[in-house]
Amino acid sequence: MVVTYELSSTITDSQNEKALYDISTQLSRSKRLVVVTGAGVSCSSGIPDFRSPRGLHNLVKRHDTRSIKGRDLFDASVFRHADTAALFYSIVAELKDRIDKTTPSPTHKFLAKLGIEKRILRIYTQNIDGLEVRAGLLCSESTSNPTLRAQSKMSRESDLSVIQLHGDIHRVRCVLCSAVYPCSPDIVTAFREGYAPECPECAQRSATRAARQARPIRIGILRPAILLYNEVHPDESTIGTFFAKDLARGPDFLLIIGTSLRAHGIRRLVRKFGRELHSRAEPGVRIVLVNETAPSAEWKDIIDVHIAASCDEWVARVLDDWSNRSDRGK
Repeated sequence: MVVTYELSSTITDSQNEKALYDISTQLSRSKRLVVVTGAGVSCSSGIPDFRSPRGLHNLVKRHDTRSIKGRDLFDASVFRHADTAALFYSIVAELKDRIDKTTPSPTHKFLAKLGIEKRILRIYTQNIDGLEVRAGLLCSESTSNPTLRAQSKMSRESDLSVIQLHGDIHRVRCVLCSAVYPCSPDIVTAFREGYAPECPECAQRSATRAARQARPIRIGILRPAILLYNEVHPDESTIGTFFAKDLARGPDFLLIIGTSLRAHGIRRLVRKFGRELHSRAEPGVRIVLVNETAPSAEWKDIIDVHIAASCDEWVARVLDDWSNRSDRGK
């Protein structure tokens, strides 16, 4: 059964306050923390919820007056028609412009602090904004950089803090050869104008073949490296490898923050981590959801505690509890 605690200045119930303080203490003792994040951690940075109908609806309506739904525009089928693909590119350009002007939220900075202290096994994020990087964490999409690919595999795995389950808006991927590039200003301009530029890798290979008088090859286009509905993640096997290793390392706390756990993939991930934690006879709260809305009944045997609060409010409370705990120890 999930127990809910309210984080509100109007609530002075001593049992509620003690429970919240005990959770902060339990978190402070965690050495192998797994974090699952959603759009809620970026809301205070001014980024619309990518996957909620409300957030997408407002963004889409400014570009298109037809009855197309925001969710449909972020479906894999968007590329079937030139007009919907053009609309998709232009909205991605606007979304990236907005993200580029934002800064990490207090929650991002809190997670970066835990990362610096080497207390996080991994962060699995559903967000595409890449604010974790600006907060000081190394994200999975960064490993698409040729320089990082040249590093040893073990080094990359030990340094990688964040797995971006839904991709990264700051990168683009060729639809043919899968080459990955930073989403440069020139590419954003092309997206804003409603088209996708050619892939430099494909173009170079085609030009090389033409110079040898060989048959030219098709040249792919660069699309945003974000995961759409009804798509399989191009790095699914790699993500699965990280997940298996994190399970084997024995996480001691699962923090789920800023997500309602609606996406199928994230539900499966949380369930597996939850079962691993519950399989060990260790005392105390181990699985905590911080979200303004309560979890559905399906989580009653997985999640221990739901804290009804915004992400930043709860982070401020935890830091305050840690400070008070430190003062008591003096």
